[in-house]
Amino acid sequence: MTKRKVYAAEFKQDAVQLARSSGNISQTARDLDIGVSLLRKWISADRQAGEQAFPGHGKQHLTSEQQEIKRLRKENEILRQEREILKKAAAFLSRAAPVFLVRAAPMRTLNRLSRTDPHQGPARMRTLARFFAKK
Repeated sequence: MTKRKVYAAEFKQDAVQLARSSGNISQTARDLDIGVSLLRKWISADRQAGEQAFPGHGKQHLTSEQQEIKRLRKENEILRQEREILKKAAAFLSRAAPVFLVRAAPMRTLNRLSRTDPHQGPARMRTLARFFAKK
């Protein structure tokens, strides 16, 4: 597989100017050893965006409003992720809390019953232990 050719912004602008001055796009493309459709695409981009048509390697010439929108979108995405993490943590903690209460409550209840009613303590404790084991 061949590598894709990368052209500098200055080369693209010069090619567009040369094609406009000569008036013959196909001949200009042959002279520069590029495709006609590629040159037409560059001309169209230059017509639409003018000076900002060829920003280069991912570098965008953004206005101050566009930069602010980009910054706010990044911040919004970070806040969304933080909110999702907090939701998951809250759900996890809400599930974990009742388990702790259910496991701790029978022992307190059993201990209290064994101290207050010495005759019924062991039988009552077994009954309560079976009841709480079902949950």
